[in-house]
Amino acid sequence: MESNQPLSCIPENASLEELANWSKIFLRKNGGAYEYWLLGTGFGFLVERNGRTLQLFLRVDGGMGPTQGVNSPQTVHIGTVSVNEWVESIASLSRSLSDLFRRLNPETYRDPMFQRDEASLSLLEKWLSVGRNL
Repeated sequence: MESNQPLSCIPENASLEELANWSKIFLRKNGGAYEYWLLGTGFGFLVERNGRTLQLFLRVDGGMGPTQGVNSPQTVHIGTVSVNEWVESIASLSRSLSDLFRRLNPETYRDPMFQRDEASLSLLEKWLSVGRNL
């Protein structure tokens, strides 16, 4: 496994850095398997890359955190997506969480860390937009 870092569901600097790391890994390598655990839970993703496609699996492991009564350990195949679809989905989720966070905590918009994250996310969105138009 390449990574066992948790995926934070909060739009913090770490989640954008992790997104950038995923993108770099996916752009450089044609194969490999990567694990990403959802912070504070016994759920995670196993992503297996083969060229420009990814096999996605949901992992459940009570040793990693609570599983809400779901039997563990288990791994379930949930589908196949392209690398571009995966990165676009993560960027879209990040944008939605960031917008929600900003609406619920408007005072944090002036925070330099939040502004840096917003700039990074905007840059990624622009990069994805350019790629779709080629």
